Amino acid sequence: MDEIELVKKRHQKRLHQLNSKDSGLKISKIFSKILLSIIFILISCIYIHLDKDNLEKYKKTFFVDNITFAKINDLYHHFFGSLFPSVTNNNEAVLASTEVSLNNIVDYHDGYQISVSKNSPILSLESGIIVYLDDKDDYGKTAIIQGIDGYDIWYGNLTDLNVKLYDYVEKGTILGNSNGDYYFNVFYKDGNKVGYEEYINQIKN
Repeated sequence: MDEIELVKKRHQKRLHQLNSKDSGLKISKIFSKILLSIIFILISCIYIHLDKDNLEKYKKTFFVDNITFAKINDLYHHFFGSLFPSVTNNNEAVLASTEVSLNNIVDYHDGYQISVSKNSPILSLESGIIVYLDDKDDYGKTAIIQGIDGYDIWYGNLTDLNVKLYDYVEKGTILGNSNGDYYFNVFYKDGNKVGYEEYINQIKN
């Protein structure tokens, strides 16, 4: 009987050690995430306050130019979780029902007007960060996503928005609905306009 009790005690001690180790790893991971976030914020704050023009340079570098901050966030997200709030609501049925025929696409200013069913859900074509979310001349309510693939994609004529500025959205996330029976797409890479077919073929490969 004493031997059985001794084995039980050893087993309980071992379980306690394993649980303590697991808790330590979780705490270490959380601490690392917080520390990296603090370092990033501090460096950003120092840079912005060094010169009054640095704020605009910072915005342009990280949220406009294709340094692809979205790609940095995606890598960070892979190991620690996103630096920004994440939105995902992937739905295979919705994805299948919203595929666009090239017959429904016509040129419109720098991009394309795409015909869809009235108030159709509009999905993100690639994961990335929403760097603009406001009205744009000729495009209506517009979301611009800096994708992890280095492309900036505009989604115009939206309503019933499901996302906020600087959200990190996964591919296939519903951004909102079309405001009527069409919406707009514009594609840029390194500041240059990209054709609809060119971009779609790129993400399919």
